[in-house]
Amino acid sequence: MKQKKRKVSQRGKSRTSSKQTYEIIAGNVIVTCPLGHKNQAQKVSERQIAYDLVCANPSCKAPWSQTLPQITGLEEV
Repeated sequence: MKQKKRKVSQRGKSRTSSKQTYEIIAGNVIVTCPLGHKNQAQKVSERQIAYDLVCANPSCKAPWSQTLPQITGLEEV
């Protein structure tokens, strides 16, 4: 008996869970987008906030969600 192959929808696949890690270096929060590009933002406080982020790399712009300390907007590293 042959099984049919189903196409898996790619809709929403570019978002990742909020379990990704981040680094704090010299007052900046460094995060990595799902495609591996490094992004940085200035840390404003230790308060943890769930963000909907978009990669700052002009050729990427991948969206994802992540919980981080309170930050300003992302910049390309």
